[in-house]
Amino acid sequence: MEAPLQIVPGVPTLVLTGGWEPLYEEIAGYLRETGALHRTAAGGHRPQDSAEGNRVIRGSSPTSAGSSTRTRPS
Repeated sequence: MEAPLQIVPGVPTLVLTGGWEPLYEEIAGYLRETGALHRTAAGGHRPQDSAEGNRVIRGSSPTSAGSSTRTRPS
């Protein structure tokens, strides 16, 4: 069984990666292309546990600006 790699329309989705694992970044890039907001925060395997990751999570919303872009498929 394959995992569906798509975003549910209308549901804001944040993908937070640590920027160190090429496979995670590739998956995050695909999800960004389908509508997710991708942010990168230092923190190795668990960026959500870093101070930077915590700021990203707390500051993210469908309209918040940041270093990564949110794109919608054409």
